[in-house]
Amino acid sequence: QVDLKNLKSLAIERNMFGKAKNRLITAFKADSEAPYGLIVQVLDILNQAEGDIITQLKQENPTAKRERKFAVIRMTDEDKEKLKGL
Repeated sequence: QVDLKNLKSLAIERNMFGKAKNRLITAFKADSEAPYGLIVQVLDILNQAEGDIITQLKQENPTAKRERKFAVIRMTDEDKEKLKGL
């Protein structure tokens, strides 16, 4: 679970770190009861982070290519159990 105010910086940091640089797949899991507006807000933040990731990659290597690695995945009952009490 990630606080929305830290989501953009976390996405950038994780996508630019070590062996995972430009290879990380971000999995977004949302409960079917999550408010639609919140889901849109998270997707907007991840899209904003993508622009910064591309900029950083291009600064390091002008010929770098970025293929967005992002998946929206259904939240399982096991996921819900792990989140209880947070």
